[in-house]
Amino acid sequence: CSEMTGFTRVLASPGGAPDNLMHVMPTFLAPSLPQSVHRGFHVINRPWSLLKFTQSPKFRQMVKEDYVYIMETDHLLLQDLPNLATKDVVAGFYFPYMDTQAQHLAKVARRFFTEGPVSDLYATGPSPTIMHVDTLSRLAQSWYDISVELKHDPEADRVFGWALEMWGYTIAAAKLNIKHFILQKFQVEPSATWHQNVTVEDPYIFHYTFGHEYSLEGIPMVGQVGEWSLDKRRWTNIYPPLNLTPPPTCAGEAAHILTGLLNEAMTSLQAEWPDRRGQDTLLGRQGSRTKRSQEDKDLIRLPKEAREMVRVMAELGAWKIGPLAPVNFYSNFRLLTHQGAGQWEIDRSSPPKVSFTLGKKNFDLQFDEDPLVCLREPGGSESWQKLEKMCKSALKFTAHERKLDPRSPFPANAKFEGEIFGDLAGWWGDVRHANAPIVFQLAGSGPWAWQGTTPLAFLRGGMLLTPWGNGKWGPLQQDDNDKTLFMDFVGSQHIVTLGDCNSFTSKRKTDGNEVKGWMQIPIPCPIGVL
Repeated sequence: CSEMTGFTRVLASPGGAPDNLMHVMPTFLAPSLPQSVHRGFHVINRPWSLLKFTQSPKFRQMVKEDYVYIMETDHLLLQDLPNLATKDVVAGFYFPYMDTQAQHLAKVARRFFTEGPVSDLYATGPSPTIMHVDTLSRLAQSWYDISVELKHDPEADRVFGWALEMWGYTIAAAKLNIKHFILQKFQVEPSATWHQNVTVEDPYIFHYTFGHEYSLEGIPMVGQVGEWSLDKRRWTNIYPPLNLTPPPTCAGEAAHILTGLLNEAMTSLQAEWPDRRGQDTLLGRQGSRTKRSQEDKDLIRLPKEAREMVRVMAELGAWKIGPLAPVNFYSNFRLLTHQGAGQWEIDRSSPPKVSFTLGKKNFDLQFDEDPLVCLREPGGSESWQKLEKMCKSALKFTAHERKLDPRSPFPANAKFEGEIFGDLAGWWGDVRHANAPIVFQLAGSGPWAWQGTTPLAFLRGGMLLTPWGNGKWGPLQQDDNDKTLFMDFVGSQHIVTLGDCNSFTSKRKTDGNEVKGWMQIPIPCPIGVL
């Protein structure tokens, strides 16, 4: 049994015209504001439509309850929502960016709230909230008037930006001395890189505000459109297709929950779902010069020589290419620099050819010697030292820019020298390390992030690359099923336990401090980085 009794939709539309969902939910229609009032900021229609609703006789005809929950169209209920408000206190959510401690915000807020210190303004907005119907009726006019006043004030418009109407709400509430109870559990606002574990946080509401961008392997893709992408902004003026493709298995829990809820809702409306539909969530890998076959995505199915070349590029060390260092090549054909991410490829020829894309430019690598010598073991009178010297000499190349379109009038003649950056991880050294199962799983994999900070790379020979300098890593034992290793860097040793789906938990030995790590693909390199 729930304290919630039903839903009422408030729709602002041109001239108050109905839409094709009127039969789905009881709806109050309000004429949307003219351009001269909202000035391109249509969110002001929210206080405006609620003002018209509370002023209409239909308000108490349609809302017979004493309390209302104000929600947005991207608020998805995960569980029954109890009444968290009282007649005198509104229940709201904490928004950290509504910060009156920030001087640029406080300066503007102080001009519009003179009844007391700006610290009296709650760090909240109009939704989600639960309030008494009398509170909403008392608040709506002032909320609307102040929002319009803020929008028409150049400084307030510039400083408050997209949160302007939220400031209109909290200023109006303070002027009317309306108290708020701020609840963090009210909702969660997940993306691909934060608030992923929705079950643990146990919120009432899933606020679908951020996009969920993942690679096909389920790795978060930061600041870019993912190969699997669920972002409401792609369906601003069009409907999503029915039965959205589920996220990759290793995508975060939030992406799976959100896709399931959307598919459930659309299926229930399938008979009425409009034909004007946009793209699915599955977009595929973008930006690659060739459409690599499924065989080429599977390292096991690549020719032996190509697989060995992947190991050389991904596991031997970070690289220096022209002015860029370090540059990390990963075994899943991702590439990472401090300036951003790219992609690389290997063909099936003999010897295999390596190429990469960075900053929308494409380069082919030409080695002077055979780099696969680095995978050899010394034979006869040959020593490890001699083999290491041969290997270092072989790991030098020239990166030649490739002109994609032969009709282009612009030359593509840039070239850069490349070599191993810093120390060579090598195959020599601790044999126990080299043969441990966990090494074969981790070496060359990535891109890894330490609590969201990149780059972090596990190389052969126990070399560890971190954002704070080089370190060492290795297995704790030889057990095939063991998922623990050590990581030493910046003077501290960490015991790391691998989790499922490209993640780990690290515990610092000195104080037990725990952090999380995961694979993460940063934003692409900007144009002109090479």
